[in-house]
Amino acid sequence: MSLIASSIVFTITMAPQAQAYGTIPGREHSNITRAALGCPQSGTDSDYCFDPASLTVLAGGGGLIQNPNFFGAVGWPDNPLKPGGADGDEAHCDNADYLDPSYNGGRAYPQSRAQASDFLLNCVRHTRQAFSTAVDHAADLLDTDNRLKTGAEFDQAKRTVLYDWGRLLHAVQDFYSHSNWADISAPGRPVGLDNPPGLDMTTPSLLFNALAPEPTAASVPRDLTTGCYTTGGSCRGHVRHGAPFNGDDTGLNKDGGRIDPKTGTATEPTKYRGRIGRNFQQSVTAAVSDTRLQWVDLRQGLENRYTGPGQAWLMACGLLRDNPQAACTSSAAEAAAASRPSADAKDSAPPAGKAAACGVNWQQPGGADTTVFMQYVNCGSTALSVAPYAVGEGDEARYTLARVCRTVQPGQGTRWVIDPSYFPPEPTTLQTISQCWPPAAGTVSPAKSVPPAADGHRPETPSAAKDAARLRTNAPVRRTDRGTAAAACGTTWAQPGGSGTTVTIDYTNCLGVPALIAPLALGEGPDARYSYTGLTQYVPAGGSAAQFRIDPPLFPPVPADLQWTTRVM
Repeated sequence: MSLIASSIVFTITMAPQAQAYGTIPGREHSNITRAALGCPQSGTDSDYCFDPASLTVLAGGGGLIQNPNFFGAVGWPDNPLKPGGADGDEAHCDNADYLDPSYNGGRAYPQSRAQASDFLLNCVRHTRQAFSTAVDHAADLLDTDNRLKTGAEFDQAKRTVLYDWGRLLHAVQDFYSHSNWADISAPGRPVGLDNPPGLDMTTPSLLFNALAPEPTAASVPRDLTTGCYTTGGSCRGHVRHGAPFNGDDTGLNKDGGRIDPKTGTATEPTKYRGRIGRNFQQSVTAAVSDTRLQWVDLRQGLENRYTGPGQAWLMACGLLRDNPQAACTSSAAEAAAASRPSADAKDSAPPAGKAAACGVNWQQPGGADTTVFMQYVNCGSTALSVAPYAVGEGDEARYTLARVCRTVQPGQGTRWVIDPSYFPPEPTTLQTISQCWPPAAGTVSPAKSVPPAADGHRPETPSAAKDAARLRTNAPVRRTDRGTAAAACGTTWAQPGGSGTTVTIDYTNCLGVPALIAPLALGEGPDARYSYTGLTQYVPAGGSAAQFRIDPPLFPPVPADLQWTTRVM
């Protein structure tokens, strides 16, 4: 019997679509999921970590392959024995390969940047569909009286939701292994097809936020690439995924190595790219961090969809707990419903530890360097897209946590759980929010072309006149954000046409590390911060520069100083 089982496992390991992080128990996908979501090592409270048996359904368990939880939900996309076989390229973010001609001797790459981005966005759409399906199927966890079902009916409903969500986790985790988002190229060797540039990012990508508008090709950094992966064709002339199907092992994947299932510590990398510098650890750390964020997103997705008293909390509790009928009581659900962010009781002071009546409420019960819990209630009359915002010392210590931008309707609220792995890389105060600006595509009017007047100046239109009051600066000269001469590093801005006209912002990265940078406008009032996350650019280290152009239709709706930049996470 053991020989048969061993041969089956060998076949699965070598299956063409299974060349991702290992998915059998004790391998990379399983251990990343356990490090991110297991109790108590996830670093959060019990509402954000899974009991052991529930975690095994999600992350996979031991025994023979016939064990229903052998692969687990996160490993299910790699299972060649399931109906339809292993999932395709979109489940692993493969074939989004691209190399700029400047790294390739001026030669054009076999596919364009736009084509590569299409492959990557197919992977993103795959995760968004899995998220939506998981939220849809969560309805089957409750009976008609809004209580958790019991017995085999509940177990099947729970398994279905976790397996839907596991498809999302698999792709997100593979993104960090199969791409150059969190790695570096081999030092001492020229950058090229077998040594593509690395983006060296230490925080999660912005692409996999299912609660935000779907990203577009403009959201993909120019040098972001995954590897060409094929068993029937050829990857010659492409950035390759790597062995065993794509030639030698100088490919991009960082799939192999040891990962501690409690701490996420990554050691003994087995793949070429993973052995360069800290590439294996950095890709695992990003995968662990994003996996935790995905659970926070799923909880919020349940709250957005199921608004009855305690419904979303009961669903989440049922997924987390091994004995939910005992742990997820109606009294606990009612308490959770009472603490749900809402403006319903905005005229009365909230109880200690409960949601703020309006605006931001934050807690860090474990003290410094532990998880931060934030809530935001929108008491305005329009929907706002908001994200946590942190401020430290210095001109460049402004951070917008745009990976968790959320749209909050009037009178409603949202929650964030910010794990230390997602903290800014320097000491900051993480107690407030910024708006993610501009709003979703289609809600901002495009800039209008106005013919110049006889004197060569554009006449002021009613729209421009209205916007003229929105920007307090009216100096038509180039300035730094400190009001002095243009700086060699950091942020400078110009508004040569005067108040109410186009603003240009230049940024030069002298941080010593790459960064995602976006313009930032600061006004008066608790919600008057506007992070232009829709214009975010990846700026490499070493004095690289970025320029932003903000036309008046994209100005904030209140007076604000549009002279700054924020680091985007």
